[in-house]
Amino acid sequence: MRWRLIRDGSADASHNMGADEAILDAVAAGSSGPTLRLYGWRPSAVSIGRFQALRDSVDLAACRRLGVDVVRRISGGGSVFHGESGEVTYSVVLPEEGLPTHDYISSFEYLLGGVGWALRSLGLDADFAPINDVVVRGRKISGSAQVRRNGAVLQHGTVLMEMDTEVAFRVLRVPAVKTQERSLSSPADRVTTLASEGVKAGADRVRAELIRGFSKSLGVELVEGVLSKDEAAAAGMYAEKRYLDPAWTGSR
Repeated sequence: MRWRLIRDGSADASHNMGADEAILDAVAAGSSGPTLRLYGWRPSAVSIGRFQALRDSVDLAACRRLGVDVVRRISGGGSVFHGESGEVTYSVVLPEEGLPTHDYISSFEYLLGGVGWALRSLGLDADFAPINDVVVRGRKISGSAQVRRNGAVLQHGTVLMEMDTEVAFRVLRVPAVKTQERSLSSPADRVTTLASEGVKAGADRVRAELIRGFSKSLGVELVEGVLSKDEAAAAGMYAEKRYLDPAWTGSR
């Protein structure tokens, strides 16, 4: 089976989320086939889950001071810091009927198979950690979030190459109970990166391994493509009308 592969560069948060949503619409409508998209962020950003309270999740003053974008996703999950040069982000969009199960945890594990394969090919002992993470030595190196709409599913997530923890945990508001529950001295202790694990791999290498990993884990051939004209137009519309709208960002 053939899937479309989109290799995007780095863009601002509104464009990134707009493009993912536009692809979701197109796959749901049947005008585009299943798609793997790889992209980055410029400037750095915080994305929060659809149902999170904005001011409980993000220090808005710190974001403004540091030039960090803030965007609310249509997917669930928690708040994430996306460093401008510290990660590769992926999105996978497919019809729900393409999932082996409709169970959410099992679907996360299935779609994260490509991430696990890529990390293991980079020499790491990577494991799926329910509900939606991939961990190395018990620390999260990849998180993901998912949304289903009109018969299609979008899952997007990150692979952390490195992290500016000083900035990340200045702009993120992590509830103290999360640190206490895991007996950690700080929120940063829950996270690891390729650099922290001694892996020297740039974004191009990580993208290449993700492409191979998703191809193998999903049993598909990935064929280079781009957003269609309709998808590009929809991405721009969503960026302007949703993701740059303070009413959407502050809806909770």
